[in-house]
Amino acid sequence: MQIVYTWSAFTDLELQNLHDILQLRQQVFILEQASFYPDIDGHDPIGLHLTARDRAGTLLGCLRLLPPGTTNRRPAIGRLAIAKSARGLKVGNHMMTEGIRKARQLYAESTIYISAQQHLIPFYAGLGFSPRGEPYDEDGIMHVDMFLPTDDNS
Repeated sequence: MQIVYTWSAFTDLELQNLHDILQLRQQVFILEQASFYPDIDGHDPIGLHLTARDRAGTLLGCLRLLPPGTTNRRPAIGRLAIAKSARGLKVGNHMMTEGIRKARQLYAESTIYISAQQHLIPFYAGLGFSPRGEPYDEDGIMHVDMFLPTDDNS
């Protein structure tokens, strides 16, 4: 399956693309995970958004990269959502790898932060992230802070 990955600033998102991103995040985080929380948190306008679409234009995944000082003093990758139809295709792996690459390009000297769902620690650890601190409840789902240091901060 050919997948097209595209970065967009919020102001460059076409309305249909924004709709698709919000719809996918709602489907995954709110409906599937039964976590009722304010997904539209005011951070989308200052973030960069990565989308993955198949040849037909169907949204398979999305991810958000936030600059340092938004949700953490470090750049933060979050809101990674993968459509059911794309699970098992390594779309999440590719999106996270691209998110890390973009964060390194923009914020070379910064450790990258994620707030990971606890059951996904092995996935993120496989990408080099390390958990720090105790697990915490965020909107009814256990999370843990994870960090990916720069090569010179390892």
